[in-house]
Amino acid sequence: GLRTLVRRRPGIRVPGAFCGFEFALRALLRGSARSSVASDDLSRRVVWELGAPIETDIPALSRLSPSAGRVADAGAAKLVQLGVSPRRAAAVISLASGVALGAISFEPGVDVGATRQTLMQLDGVGRRLATTIVMRALYWPDAFPAADRALQRAAGAANARELLARSEQWRPWRAYAALHLWLHDEDRAGE
Repeated sequence: GLRTLVRRRPGIRVPGAFCGFEFALRALLRGSARSSVASDDLSRRVVWELGAPIETDIPALSRLSPSAGRVADAGAAKLVQLGVSPRRAAAVISLASGVALGAISFEPGVDVGATRQTLMQLDGVGRRLATTIVMRALYWPDAFPAADRALQRAAGAANARELLARSEQWRPWRAYAALHLWLHDEDRAGE
């Protein structure tokens, strides 16, 4: 069902994340902003305020992404002050605390399903976001956020249930199918 899309972009790979917490933090912050530009600005503010300074030969590279412990210690009020919505700030603090305490791990070899379930238990983290986080942070090749409207549009599915049923044929590589569908949706939006 994806032959045409695969031919257009052969060899495509799902991008991973060097640091799972950093990716999860950015994904949560992205959900707190109204646009991608606002999301980038919000991420920059959080990194500037909470990230540790680093000296490099690249002037724009002056901060490390904040650690889970540093974010947890900052608290929700600090994140709200930086522009994060109160609900999303609470989710970020829950995530950061879980990672800092070892209750949530993005290390290689952890149980992907259990991590996804743990993420979905955080207030403000739904199935789609949790699936996207484990897809990238834990390199899960079968992750498939069927509730994502862009995926539904690109596949011509009426709803998540229909798309999920259709995605069974792409197992165990549904994350690759998702990437092809996202890119297809972006291509059509740009036309």
